[in-house]
Amino acid sequence: MRTERAGGVALPLPQAVPQRTAAGVAVRSEAQTQNTEEARWLLKFCVAYGFIMLVFLNYAAVLPLVQKEWGLSNQAAGLIFSSYQVGYILSATLLTYLTDQFRARTIFLLSASWSVAANLLFALFAVDQTSAVVYRALAGLGMGGT
Repeated sequence: MRTERAGGVALPLPQAVPQRTAAGVAVRSEAQTQNTEEARWLLKFCVAYGFIMLVFLNYAAVLPLVQKEWGLSNQAAGLIFSSYQVGYILSATLLTYLTDQFRARTIFLLSASWSVAANLLFALFAVDQTSAVVYRALAGLGMGGT
């Protein structure tokens, strides 16, 4: 039994007593089930956010290769990177307001899905500066809600 000291006196702490069926099988309480679901959601959220942050700077990681292949100047390469930040700023402003109107979980999931789609578009279909600016701006729009 767990105890807590209060003024030198050991007081027993309340403990959850597992409920059992007639056969003696332990049954989870509604609170335990809810806590498990919340823990699963938190784990999924952390994993998703980790992947989102991986693509946050993926352009910077491949910049030397892209710059060489597309023949981009430093200014053109910076414009592509900046378009992501502009998309992020625009969507963060709007989506912050929307989290007061809708569940934050919904905003996060939609934004993360948008971000995944936009980053895939960039990886698969960006062939020059113009297409890269568009796809990176779209990816920034998704990032604002995460």
